[in-house]
Amino acid sequence: ALMSLTSRFEIIPKNENVLFYKDTKFHKFGGRAKSHLLREEENFFTNPSYQVNLSSMFTEEEFESMDEILEKEQLVKIISQIEVLTPDDLVEKSYFKLHTGENESIRCEKLYFCESPKKFLALVENKNQLDDSVYSFAAGISNEQAISLHLKYGQEVGKEAGTYILPQSMTHEWGSFIVDVSAYDPETQEQELTCLTFISENDVQEEDLARKIKLLKRVIERVFPELAKIDNYAQEIKFSDEYLQSGTNDTQYEELKEQHVRFLGQAAPIKHEAAAKFQYYSRGIYAIMSELQ
Repeated sequence: ALMSLTSRFEIIPKNENVLFYKDTKFHKFGGRAKSHLLREEENFFTNPSYQVNLSSMFTEEEFESMDEILEKEQLVKIISQIEVLTPDDLVEKSYFKLHTGENESIRCEKLYFCESPKKFLALVENKNQLDDSVYSFAAGISNEQAISLHLKYGQEVGKEAGTYILPQSMTHEWGSFIVDVSAYDPETQEQELTCLTFISENDVQEEDLARKIKLLKRVIERVFPELAKIDNYAQEIKFSDEYLQSGTNDTQYEELKEQHVRFLGQAAPIKHEAAAKFQYYSRGIYAIMSELQ
């Protein structure tokens, strides 16, 4: 579907295993062994992943000068509030006023909102002025929170590249740790692990997140004991309060297309016969590319 929008789009299957851990062994999904109970939002990661070559979307000159282009065209502001307007100027129509944290305001006729529609709704001061289609669509979006741990080792860790889904607990249904192991790079002599887990709303305090990270490291070292012996690594921890945005009502695509706010990003409504299968990156990029057609 993405490649149908432009012949320059390049997607490469990774052809790596997705395995789950049970009874001290790793198993493939779809076999005789049954995995531990997965949260609904974790099922996405049981499918093989793909590598997207973003540079193929642009000419070599465009891609090399991308930083300069973005720096020239962007205005970096924090939006503190959005006000819905009724235009009083027929020439320069303004349907939104964006208030920034620096007591400034910016008017616009069209607003392309790339973060969660739920966040948009929270920022709108006069919600009663929103069109019913915009309000109902944005109100129907749910955000899932997640925390990720990125580990970069200065040597080969002894694990094959692939995705490993580990239960957080052998006795409790706490969900999973999703560990993506990249291939060892002999040029840099580095191998990377990216670990992800979804967080419930009750576990977002700093001490809760710290406990979750400690548990993640314990589970990884128990399942991959060879990692416990390596102390040459760097780590980066990230938290997102809208890692997964679900509840997109694609049947509203046509009526939303007539509105002055357009939602892009991973919760964007799209028009496609298999729209429900578009998640995360694929939905966001399809929405943007469709907008440019």
